[in-house]
Amino acid sequence: MDDKTRASADARFRKALRAADGPALDPQESEARSAAALTAKLKALRLERDAAEAASGQSARRAPVRKAVARKGVGSY
Repeated sequence: MDDKTRASADARFRKALRAADGPALDPQESEARSAAALTAKLKALRLERDAAEAASGQSARRAPVRKAVARKGVGSY
């Protein structure tokens, strides 16, 4: 195989590899897609948990009860 034919074949092969991989993403877009996928996964898990709690009759998570703080009056020392 001569050099010209080989170079042409290599170029077609590299082009096919790039097409198979899809367009290259910049790091920020890649990070944004990853974060969006993680958010969607967590949302699905939260909805699944809430549905299971509703089906079993358990109440939803309650907010923690805050203890009352004793405050000093204006004239007390």
